[in-house]
Amino acid sequence: MANTSALIGPPAGPPVSATIPSKQPSMPMENDNRRAVAERFEAAFLAEMLRHSGLGQMPDHFNGGAGEAVFSGTLVQEYANRIAATGTLGIADRVYRTLSERSMK
Repeated sequence: MANTSALIGPPAGPPVSATIPSKQPSMPMENDNRRAVAERFEAAFLAEMLRHSGLGQMPDHFNGGAGEAVFSGTLVQEYANRIAATGTLGIADRVYRTLSERSMK
C-alpha cells in the first residue's frame, strides 16, 4: 500500500481570521454589509481566476470522481478566500468605496 501521509500534508492550521490581521478599523453597522459583500466578490473573482489558471485540476492518475471534484473546488475557494483576506489586491476596497459612494447619492 502506498504511503498517503506525503499526499495529505500538514494540518490546515488556525482559521484565516486568526492568522491574517484585519486591514479595516471598526466601521459602523450600516457599512458592515457593504464590506462583507465586497470581500465575497473579491474572493469569488479570485476563485474564478484560479480555476481558469488550472489550479484545481488534478493529475489524471487520481481517477477523477465526485470526491475529487468537491475537494479541488473547495481547495481553490479556500485559496481565494485567503488571498482576498490579505487585502493586498484592493479589489474589495474599490468595490466597497463604489458601493458606499452610490448609496450616498
